[in-house]
Amino acid sequence: MLDTLEGLLVTKSLRNVSIADVCRGANIPRSTFYRRYPNLQSMFAALFEECVNELQVGAGPWLSGESVRLSPSLEAFYLAFMRHANFWFRLRIEGRYEHPELQDMYEQMVGGFDAAVAARIAESYPWVDSPAETARLINCMSEGLLFRNIPEGVAPDPAAFNALFELAYRGYCSFLQIEMWTEKRLESPNLKTVE
Repeated sequence: MLDTLEGLLVTKSLRNVSIADVCRGANIPRSTFYRRYPNLQSMFAALFEECVNELQVGAGPWLSGESVRLSPSLEAFYLAFMRHANFWFRLRIEGRYEHPELQDMYEQMVGGFDAAVAARIAESYPWVDSPAETARLINCMSEGLLFRNIPEGVAPDPAAFNALFELAYRGYCSFLQIEMWTEKRLESPNLKTVE
């Protein structure tokens, strides 16, 4: 049923999706819907949780420290986001007005990612000043890149995705003061004063 709901969001706003639309699209009776969800809002919340779980699975190895490599986790995170691009787009554009409780969940998710990234920075990149501020800047950069590159909720083609991922990865590396691809710490060059 959640796939049906996501499919409906391609052409309908959050406000215009109905239980009848979901039942028709999933080819199920209303009773089946109500056995699983008490209302449409709870179905939106379930879809939100599923999407967030995919993001966490993608970013998890790097955030938990299980993997020292940023690039695979960042790519998995971006791919998970793109799989649900239309839902994220609708939520970001319409959610704050049509479903403020979903918007609250979104803000809590962002705050959770900020805290997790800050903890990872503090633990593994001790040369980075202000891990919390850096994490917030990194996440704002990612959020801007992702939402700017899914106009009308359409995920980019593979070439555009690769360019987007590389741009995001370049930003992360810059904030974390590491080289791209090797992910080794950038050494500060000796600066000489010109007289």
